[in-house]
Amino acid sequence: DFLPVIRLIPFDSLENMLEEDSIQVMFSFQESAPKKAVYQELLRCPVVCVCRKDHPLAKEKQLTIHQLRSAGHMAVCRPPACPPDLFSIQRKIVTEHDPNQIVFCDNLEILYTMTASGFTFAVMTQLPGFHHPELKCIPIPSFPPLSFGVAYSSGKHSTLFRKFLHLLSEMLENR
Repeated sequence: DFLPVIRLIPFDSLENMLEEDSIQVMFSFQESAPKKAVYQELLRCPVVCVCRKDHPLAKEKQLTIHQLRSAGHMAVCRPPACPPDLFSIQRKIVTEHDPNQIVFCDNLEILYTMTASGFTFAVMTQLPGFHHPELKCIPIPSFPPLSFGVAYSSGKHSTLFRKFLHLLSEMLENR
């Protein structure tokens, strides 16, 4: 009795679909969750630098803002493609970065493609299950982890829906 439908569409469209009950749940960072929705945290995601394994930053065990400001081309996404807290973190690095070294991307797919090509690095959150054989995630300990979870409409939900949320939460706890 469970049929998952996974869609990759603009965040604003997902928010509208949740409000119209076209979808029942959506993944979101806490600050990006629709205001009328219930937000349930699943995990806290560390902020990392994502770069190719052959990028000069890849040899580091962790990074500082200072190191990132002079590390070459940086890929950046604006909200809503990236949550406002993450954009604020990126802005702290970008403000003292050479403007000619900043590559603005319309979505995460473009950002990851630019990074996988070796042309840029990016500052992102490390989501569970993210694995790309050519990319490395390097911790940036000066930034706190961001809350990631699910948003859903308030109201009565089926047993299956509650079971789905429970299993999702359990799976991510054991990652």
